[in-house]
Amino acid sequence: MDSSTTTAVDITVVSAENLPLTKQSHRLRDSYVELKIGATPSGCTKTILNTCSPVWNHHFLVDRSNEIDECPISLTVWHVARIRPPRVVGSVHSSLQDLLQHQRAVGNADMRLTLRLNGKPVRGNAYLCIRVVGMSLAERAEAARGEMLRNRQDILQFRLSKLVEKLVIVKGAMDHVFELNSHAKDAWKFLSASLTLISAQREQDERVLLLVDAILEVYDLMTTVEGLKKIPAVQKVVEQILKQTMVCGEFIRQYVQYEFLERVWRRMTSDIEEKIQSFIQCFRSLKEQFSQGVTVETLLVSFQANDSVQYLYMKGVLNPVFMDTSSRTACHPESRRLVIHKIADWIFDTSSANKRVFWLQGGARYGKSTVLTSIANIMRVGITYTVVAIGLTSHTWAKHTHATVEQKYPGTLAGFDPRIGDEIERATKEHKNIAEAPFEMQFSNLIDKPLNRVAWDFEPIVILIDALDECEDRARLLQVLCEGLALLPSHLRIVIASRNSEKESDIFGAFDKHTLVESYELSCTQYD
Repeated sequence: MDSSTTTAVDITVVSAENLPLTKQSHRLRDSYVELKIGATPSGCTKTILNTCSPVWNHHFLVDRSNEIDECPISLTVWHVARIRPPRVVGSVHSSLQDLLQHQRAVGNADMRLTLRLNGKPVRGNAYLCIRVVGMSLAERAEAARGEMLRNRQDILQFRLSKLVEKLVIVKGAMDHVFELNSHAKDAWKFLSASLTLISAQREQDERVLLLVDAILEVYDLMTTVEGLKKIPAVQKVVEQILKQTMVCGEFIRQYVQYEFLERVWRRMTSDIEEKIQSFIQCFRSLKEQFSQGVTVETLLVSFQANDSVQYLYMKGVLNPVFMDTSSRTACHPESRRLVIHKIADWIFDTSSANKRVFWLQGGARYGKSTVLTSIANIMRVGITYTVVAIGLTSHTWAKHTHATVEQKYPGTLAGFDPRIGDEIERATKEHKNIAEAPFEMQFSNLIDKPLNRVAWDFEPIVILIDALDECEDRARLLQVLCEGLALLPSHLRIVIASRNSEKESDIFGAFDKHTLVESYELSCTQYD
């Protein structure tokens, strides 16, 4: 079709080739493509997971004009990280007119365009494959019908974009308040992850739009001139707003993914409806508190909806325990970023071939405990992650044995999910003296079997064990762990921290060459 007779253009992002593995963890990419006309975002493809050769076949419809034909166009491939903000893999820069000319030169074949980053070709000869087809007025009208189906998704994406922009403003206003700035950075990460994964959903729901609007109203108020001045005076309510934003960001991220909807919708339709309403009411209450400059203890809403379990009974038998991170120091936001990101990426990679234990080793006072505290805070911040954390340091108990782990972990797990709780409760009733049973029997009946019997549809179950080297009677714990790792489900992730001196040769011998243990030695530099 002659370009002079076309009123619109269909830019089809077909696929990418040879995308490089991620630099830090050497994993396959989770990637999507963003189209910009000038400086204006015009849409995104869906996110394709775990491949360096993603196929999108996504259509962008662009109405033509003299101005649009000569306007710069960019197609940018983004990598979606689990915890960190998305990163640019590479871009193609051109104009609509040049793309049409290039397409005529190659005929009906796809154009293979070199991806560039900072002006240089992306390593590994990465390409973006696209097609550009001119459309008549009638063809454009037909295509518009399909475009309408994506409108609600685009609206949500636009509103989330505005919300992220507002949060950046709020974060800037709190640079001098360390505690709030840290919360703001985490909230921004969770919202950014939600925004980049919106395009993966196949069907959008009006209720999510209402939730985003409720959050946006709060940040609209906070980013007014008067609102920004008020932030230091009402730190408590701002902290509550940021924490609730993190929870909602993670909720939206999971809700908009089709795989999550497919698994959970059948069981939790009414729960999700009530949860969204609870989120909305919570933000309205926080908005009112911020507006009036007063702080009321608002019960923040979590996402995971658990039924009650006979927790008191099991508490008496198993004595569950949590790591109290409020009394423990986390890493400064600008330190230990590499190892924290490495552990976080490893936690989320729950493929069956992945290793079950991440062993963080290092010398005394190298910061192992602060790293684990930071990981606990990151995992808990979304509320959807099941985190069991225990410290075995001398600052907590006078004497520590493997019994600390064998009796306390199952009771703590029982409180996170009713199905796990039911399985553990069954074991405690079938084996009346389970708390005094050999460690091997406790591991089998209270950890291995309950976790394998439950079909886990959510994010990983994370167990953090700090200062294993200070557990005096650890021989049997090490033996059972090493022998039982292959039996544990892939969604269980165990992070263990210990020293690596000669005194801990038994730990080194157990973990160093184990095929299911990922080992990382922490150096004395904060930039590890």
